[in-house]
Amino acid sequence: MTSYYVGDLHGCFKQFKNLIRIIKFNPKTDHLYLTGDLVNKGTQSLELMNYLYSIDKNVTTVLGNHDFNLLAAYFDVNPWSKIPHTMQKLLNDKNIEKYITWIRKKSLLHINHSEKIILTHSGIYPGWTLKDAIKMSDQVSKKLKSNQIKNFIKTLWSNEPSSWNENFTPKEKMIFAVNAFTRMRFLNKNLSLNLNVSSDSFHNDDIKPWFKYNSRFKNNFKIIFGHWAALGFYKNKNYICLDSGCAWGNKLTAIKVNKHYLTKYQVKC
Repeated sequence: MTSYYVGDLHGCFKQFKNLIRIIKFNPKTDHLYLTGDLVNKGTQSLELMNYLYSIDKNVTTVLGNHDFNLLAAYFDVNPWSKIPHTMQKLLNDKNIEKYITWIRKKSLLHINHSEKIILTHSGIYPGWTLKDAIKMSDQVSKKLKSNQIKNFIKTLWSNEPSSWNENFTPKEKMIFAVNAFTRMRFLNKNLSLNLNVSSDSFHNDDIKPWFKYNSRFKNNFKIIFGHWAALGFYKNKNYICLDSGCAWGNKLTAIKVNKHYLTKYQVKC
């Protein structure tokens, strides 16, 4: 079985179909790993969701911030549901309940042990160990699957706390975790989340990309993430960003990772 990792889709179904045609994806033998933000911005969130649902056994996705926006719109959580979006066709579809159930079963973190790859939407907070990250992902997943989901989503409309503290309440920890897993790009030098900066400029000693800081997270896994269209496709020894801005008319990116090399595929959007 061949594994392909694909960047943020944002409802760009036509471009996604072009990409999987180029890589010759076979849903009977191959597997897709997606960086999240499946919906919104693009015009075909419904068509994309329908297709992914149909190949569920051969697709793994983590949740992005726009996937949380979908949940908030479905459960009519203010002020999230008042933000303009392009998901109304999906929300009005007769099958929306099963799509929402499908989304609620997805997590913030996926570990592919055989390929030594960790998949998440925006990254892994460098003040965490892997054990911390797994624990927080699991706790958020339990809330999403519970009958408390609407009240849980209501608590997430916050940029605070912006720093991690083991003494936080469970509510504070989960707010921080969702922001770290789905919205993080830059950190201040005290490792607090800076959610106001999205530029791809790395030339500030006080504010750096999360992956430029020394991390408590030490192992031989690669971390694959998306969320950062301004950064675009980016690769170093330990990190790969796959969000190449398809929703903004740029490119949609997929990679195939083997033990000693990486193969990149892209289509214009």
